[in-house]
Order: sequence, then structure tokens, then C-alpha cells
Amino acid sequence: ELRYYYQEFKGQSAASNLGIKKARGHFTLLTCSDIIAKENLIEEHLRTHNRFKEDIVVLGYIPYSPEIKVTPFMEFLITDGPLFAYQLIEDKDDVPPLFLYAPNVSVKTKRLIEVGMFDEEFKYGGQDSDLGIRLRLRGLRMVYNEKAIGYHYHPTNVDAFCYRQKMAGKAAFLLASKHPKISSIYDLKNHVLKDYLGKGEIIERAFQIVHCLENMSQDYLYSLTIDSTVQGKIKVTVPLITFLYKLITDYYFAEGINEE
Repeated sequence: ELRYYYQEFKGQSAASNLGIKKARGHFTLLTCSDIIAKENLIEEHLRTHNRFKEDIVVLGYIPYSPEIKVTPFMEFLITDGPLFAYQLIEDKDDVPPLFLYAPNVSVKTKRLIEVGMFDEEFKYGGQDSDLGIRLRLRGLRMVYNEKAIGYHYHPTNVDAFCYRQKMAGKAAFLLASKHPKISSIYDLKNHVLKDYLGKGEIIERAFQIVHCLENMSQDYLYSLTIDSTVQGKIKVTVPLITFLYKLITDYYFAEGINEE
């Protein structure tokens, strides 16, 4: 049975909460309009829940849809960038709450209601992490099942993604104000000092170079490298395009923080 509900736009959190309130099932599987479920998605979520005696949060995997062309920028987002960082998960049976990616997550409906569902103060971004933290504080650990696949059908490019990053910066500031033990406003302000202030002209030039590089073949594109540093200490060699993508996305994230 498919049921459809409509409300005036109040942000992502409010839309998800309407669905949770109307849910009739024992479990709620959260997803988004740009996710295409693999045929066994629900089966894999339920199989993971059944592995454990206690209530858990199940995190599924969100790779790009095979139906879209994955550009160098899109590849950057999931390997070195700010989208889905599955590669950083160390323990699949005990995943930190900041990895809660709402486009492919399931949990008992009553547990979502108990924690107050999504915080509607988050209009775009941050609501996933906030919910993950509150579920964890209630004793629910998160378990990752990479076989529970929802394909991400969302082509994007560096120009369009900058708006998303700016909104993510604003959301990160709100998240830090609500959960100071998890996220530090001081650290966020350091982002502004390091990645934003005085870098406007550099970012403008970075965009120009990126647009030129993206017209090259990928073999040649990734052969152009630059020496970079990690946390100002470890020198590493990375593709120039990766360095520029990170420079740009960090800048707009910091701009969002700076506006709060």
C-alpha cells in the first residue's frame, strides 16, 4: 500500500517527521527522492535488525546509481570530499552517530518518536547527525550493512554543490550549539580562519583552473599532482584537481559558518 501526504514546505526535517508520524509499521526506513532502492533493500535492513536482540539503528550503503555518469567531482565527494564517508567506518557493528545518513537508515518507529524525531530547527543539513546523536544517547548503536543498497541518482558539479556546502556550514554551527560535547564551535571558527578569510580571489582562480582541468581526459587530469599537507604536518602528493575541489568546498563550508 502506497500512501501520499502533502504539506507546505517547512524543510527536510518537517517532511521526514510527517512521514514518521503517519507510519504504521514496526520499523521506519528513511530515504529520499533521489534514492533508488535495490530490490533487496528492505530485506537487508530487516535481516540486520534481526541479528541483534537490542534495538539498533541500521545504516545502509548509498553508492551512485549505475545509470548516471560519475564525474571526477562526484568521485571526489565520496572519496576525499564531504558527502558520504563510508570508507572511514572502522567498526561496522558500532558506527559513530555522525555517520547517520538519513537517505538509507532504518530504526523502530517508536524509538524515533521517543527521541522527538528530526529537529525541525534544521532546515537543510545537520538533521541526520543530530538525530544520530540523540538516538545514541538513548542507547541505540548503529550497525552498517553495505548490502542494504539505495542508489544515489543525483548528478552534480562543483558550482552547484557550493550552495549545499554553505548550508552545511550553517547546519554545522547549529549542531555544535546543540551538542557542544560532540562538535566544537571553536573548531568551526578555526575553519573560518583557515579556509575562508582572505581567500576570495584564490577561490575565484581555483574555479577557473577547475573548469579548464575538467575538459581534459581523466588519465591526464589525474597525472597532474601537487604536494599538500595534512593538518599542517604530513606532506602528501595528491591530484591537483582533488586539491582544488577540497579548497573550494572547504571555503563554502566555512562561509556558511561565518554567516552564523
